Amino acid sequence: MKIQWKQVVVSLLTGLLLGAAVGIWAAPSRHHGHFEDGKRHGLMMKGLYRKLDLTAEQKVQVDKILEESRQKIKALRAESTPRFEEIRKEAHEKIRAILTPEQQKKFEEMEERREKRKLRKKDV
Repeated sequence: MKIQWKQVVVSLLTGLLLGAAVGIWAAPSRHHGHFEDGKRHGLMMKGLYRKLDLTAEQKVQVDKILEESRQKIKALRAESTPRFEEIRKEAHEKIRAILTPEQQKKFEEMEERREKRKLRKKDV
């Protein structure tokens, strides 16, 4: 059986595009909650205070610096999230256009599952 190079190239490109799309879809969810998870933040701060042997005054200063950072990150996320979504939707449309009807159906099901996971994370 002779290998059809066009099929190999199309398969590789499809895999590359699907991988990129998954990466783009996952990007916003990877960072959400990182600074807002109170339990994780509290544990991190206790470890930082202990390891650096911070004074009470230093702890207040560090807390202030981190709160300012959280606010900046929150603002940046609000700015960038719509652009990420735009890029994700564009990639979704391009991938969908090269798929067969059966693949399109599977792709849409994958997208629905991703959206459900995203909503569950927001509820937590």
